[in-house]
Amino acid sequence: MKLARYLMLRVSAATLVCAVVLLGLGFTFEVIDEVGNASPGYGFGQAVWFAVLSIPAAFVRDLPLIGLLGALTGLGSLAGTSELIAARAAGLSLARLVVLSCVPGFVAGLGAIAMSEWVVPLSDRAAASYKDNALGRAANDQLVRGLWHRDGSRFVNLESAQNDQIRALRWFDFDTTAALVESGAAGQGVADEDGWTLDGARIANLVDQRIQVRTDVTLTLPIQVSPVSLYQAADAGVAQRPSDLLNLYRQLERAGLSTQRAQLGLYQALLLPLLILALVFAGAGFVLGPLRSSPIGTRLFIGVVVGLGFKLLQDIAGPVTLVYGFSPLLAVAIPGALAVALGAVNLRRT
Repeated sequence: MKLARYLMLRVSAATLVCAVVLLGLGFTFEVIDEVGNASPGYGFGQAVWFAVLSIPAAFVRDLPLIGLLGALTGLGSLAGTSELIAARAAGLSLARLVVLSCVPGFVAGLGAIAMSEWVVPLSDRAAASYKDNALGRAANDQLVRGLWHRDGSRFVNLESAQNDQIRALRWFDFDTTAALVESGAAGQGVADEDGWTLDGARIANLVDQRIQVRTDVTLTLPIQVSPVSLYQAADAGVAQRPSDLLNLYRQLERAGLSTQRAQLGLYQALLLPLLILALVFAGAGFVLGPLRSSPIGTRLFIGVVVGLGFKLLQDIAGPVTLVYGFSPLLAVAIPGALAVALGAVNLRRT
């Protein structure tokens, strides 16, 4: 047990060091990029604070690469001091050694899911608002304009909303023959978990070739997704909570709309621990296989190449599945499966 704890501690420490180094480099490049776009009211200090607020999103995004580099560095240092040989002589099997090296990355992946739910959306929103305020422009990170959404036979045009406050909305209801039977408009409302509640709505119904108009109506549209989540669903680069993605998926499925983009974001968020495990397994295969006696610089170089290749494959697989209609699960599973296969091939060479 002490040996297992010692091995996990060494891999955890190496992973932490790699996280600090990689995030530090990303932080430096972010500050340089922001300073390059400096303007009155937004200088070096503001750029630094903006980069600080962007760190949680960078951590979640780069965690698979961090896990891979941590495994390569931690296990490589143990191999360089012959501690892995001593561990094997003490009765530690190769399979158990690989499992122990994967534990820190898996735990970090679970923490990343929690960060994606409660930290990353807030920090990204705070960073955008801070930058907008420093530049003297109105914060619009939660502003929605011109959103169209279909809910069954109802088509909703959300003309303007701020956060969950609806400012201008119109909707159109059609029957089974695609004939318009009702239209409505509202100038105010609120979106919550029960739906979009509209106050002071004006509704026009077509009855027996005559139009009947009702005014000052209060009603609730059964849309359990916030306007911001719907608006951001078209942008894969916007950080969204896994819970929001799940609600969005259910809403789109109920409305008969495409759920692929919501599924892709949900799979990428929830399967992150498994992706980290796949890359750590690949890293363990390198160290215990062909890179056992290689210097640390070689191992890190191989790790960066493999990690960047994994990230590139992920970035390509996502849009490809959306364009060609494949299951979004493939965009997450294929890179992970290739990493596992790479690790298995290397471990067979031990």
